[in-house]
Amino acid sequence: MKSWKGERSKEQVQDNHKVARNFKSLHSEFEKAKEELMGHRTWDWLKKGSLKKETESLIIAAQDQAISTNITRKNIYKVAISSMCRLCGKSKETIAHILNECPDFAQHEYKRWRHDQ
Repeated sequence: MKSWKGERSKEQVQDNHKVARNFKSLHSEFEKAKEELMGHRTWDWLKKGSLKKETESLIIAAQDQAISTNITRKNIYKVAISSMCRLCGKSKETIAHILNECPDFAQHEYKRWRHDQ
């Protein structure tokens, strides 16, 4: 789409925003990670609308790396703390670590919160 009188097209504005987002340490994380997730069923859970609002917002916050973890507090908010996981202490505390790798969360918290219910 051509622009006239110095106006930018919608596509140009969106491209500029995408480039600017990638330079921000927090906002670029999901953008980088989603390239690996792009399948035809990737967003089905969101399109169905079957989740509670609270659950959906928590998932979106996790994808956007907007949940406060030790790595976020240390690198983004510049708090002088360890970036190690509060549960296991073996790896850096990221959303991916907590949900996928943390042995303490998998063995104790998930079982207590979800399985036993």
